[in-house]
Amino acid sequence: MRKTIVLSAVVAILVLAVAAVPVDAKVKVSNKNTGAKSTNKNYVDVTNTTKTDVDQDAWIFNGVLAVSNSGKNKANGNTGGGTVEAGKATTDVTFTNEANKDTNVTVTECGCETDVTATNKDTGFDSYNKNDVDVTNKTVTNVSNSAHVMNLVGAVSNSGGNSANWNTGEGSVTTGEAKSTVTITNNLNEGTDVTVN
Repeated sequence: MRKTIVLSAVVAILVLAVAAVPVDAKVKVSNKNTGAKSTNKNYVDVTNTTKTDVDQDAWIFNGVLAVSNSGKNKANGNTGGGTVEAGKATTDVTFTNEANKDTNVTVTECGCETDVTATNKDTGFDSYNKNDVDVTNKTVTNVSNSAHVMNLVGAVSNSGGNSANWNTGEGSVTTGEAKSTVTITNNLNEGTDVTVN
């Protein structure tokens, strides 16, 4: 007897497209009507940040009990001979668990426009006037993948427990092979691709 069990679990194949909402800013700095021989400075720092968080958390549980039995055959109490031939008992269990694979995350940058106007107007005699404006656009992407897998497998193959007793003639027992095979494959947290446009 041959028993084959194939289990496959696929969890969280994810494609994300994240677009930031443009935020337009207007910055105006000016040194106007300054005094003679004065020092006038303006400093402006503008930072636009696009942040994307991708969290994938997979939980997989597989529980299997597989039994193959070609044994426990009896040829007892026969006037002639008693013969028992037990065939093979084979149990095959295969697991394939896949989670958080081939995750594609596409992030679009802020697209923010910062309108900067910096002027020095009607400045005083021999005055020092300076405008500094610093504009920074940042894109931050955080990807977190976690997978929790529990596989519980019981595989039993039996070709024994045969008997040929109390026969007038000869008794014989031939037992086949008993074999159990368990194959478990876990493909987890693979192939995360982040694209920033």
